[in-house]
Amino acid sequence: MIVELVGLVGAGKSSVAREIREQYPHVRQGWSLLRPAYLPAVSWSALRCVGAARWYRASGLERPWYLLKLLWHLDAQLDVLARAKPRMPGAVIFEEGPIFKLCWISVCAREAKIAGPAFDRWFRHARRKCGEVIDRVVWLDAPDEVLLERVRARPHLTGYGLKHKPEREAQRLLSLYRATYQGILASLEAEYRVEVTSYGTADQSPRAISAALRERYGL
Repeated sequence: MIVELVGLVGAGKSSVAREIREQYPHVRQGWSLLRPAYLPAVSWSALRCVGAARWYRASGLERPWYLLKLLWHLDAQLDVLARAKPRMPGAVIFEEGPIFKLCWISVCAREAKIAGPAFDRWFRHARRKCGEVIDRVVWLDAPDEVLLERVRARPHLTGYGLKHKPEREAQRLLSLYRATYQGILASLEAEYRVEVTSYGTADQSPRAISAALRERYGL
């Protein structure tokens, strides 16, 4: 069973993953792509992404190569998980898994105005592959003011660059990412019967959420 923790920056994904790791160390988190058996799939994914390099470089994105790296990681991760899933021992938890990457790529492409028919076809294909490999999604969220307070309290720059953005722009980006995530999750539920469970992290602690997940999924 593959479970992905999903949520906006500051929603508490890392805190819940850390709590699961500490309380239930037998639960596997993540799945390495750096295995000899996966080298052909990872290499082929890199080759498939080479054709998009010129496209992204011409987009005017601040970090086009980071987006290409996400594209490559998503493609390789979906291929490897499809192969490995039948042999996985119990539940495997992902903190920044395929859905995270799919949402990030989608928002960046649309913000840079490079989305179009070709991108939409790729997006639907990637979403279908997510639906085929992911069994459960844990959606973590909190009010925008809570998310922004958490992000701005961090000592390092992270999370869509929200730390130093004006309030209105920060709110716009949070709304955009939330709507994109929710659209993806609604499709995965309706078309692929992926189970989505939601938790509010403003009033539920990481320990309480991890305990609820253990009971729900038999971790």
